Amino acid sequence: MPYVTGNGVRIHYETVGHGPPIILAHGGTGNSSMWRLAGYLDELNGHRCILIDRRGHGLSEKPP
Repeated sequence: MPYVTGNGVRIHYETVGHGPPIILAHGGTGNSSMWRLAGYLDELNGHRCILIDRRGHGLSEKPP
């Protein structure tokens, strides 16, 4: 699983598709899986979607 580290916290992300990039960042208590479950990825065919789990959500670490 791909991660980046910022300020000592590992942030999970996933890249899906090919084409111009679009970053999908969830709000509230969601995580990156919500984009797939809601069908957004199907509608964004032809783009490279970068799905991010924000700090403390999904597979990203929780800050201390």
